[in-house]
Amino acid sequence: MNRIKNFFTNRIQVLVLILVLINTIVLIYIFVIKQGPNQAPRPGKFIIESLELDETQISSFEQMKRDHRSQMNKLDEEYKVLLTEYLNGLKDKDIDTLRNKTLEEKMASIQIEKARITFSHFANVKSICREDQQKKLNNIVPELINVMAPANKGKRP
Repeated sequence: MNRIKNFFTNRIQVLVLILVLINTIVLIYIFVIKQGPNQAPRPGKFIIESLELDETQISSFEQMKRDHRSQMNKLDEEYKVLLTEYLNGLKDKDIDTLRNKTLEEKMASIQIEKARITFSHFANVKSICREDQQKKLNNIVPELINVMAPANKGKRP
């Protein structure tokens, strides 16, 4: 009887050890490999580091960034509502082209407004920069576009 108990106890211990190892490997993958050097830098951090902003500039920039993000989130929500309404038109027996055109125009208007807000945001960022930082900002704009909207963003495997 004792041998059977030891047999099962040893099996359970081995099973627990295997599960702990699998768990550790998964956690390492999630926190080290997946979010490691291949992860795109965050736009705010990228700007602060690239322009070498001082503490006063960082403080101003962080407030600008919060304001910008708030405006963009509001527009993203509006766009999501419109897109949902637009796609819900697929449920209708007949497609309402006039309704779709109106929704398309509203969605396009939101995208235009987002571009304007982003332009204004970077103009404000530029205004807190010294002359040498303004030149750096002009040079990193193409990189900023990639950081803000990486080519693989939203792609599914």
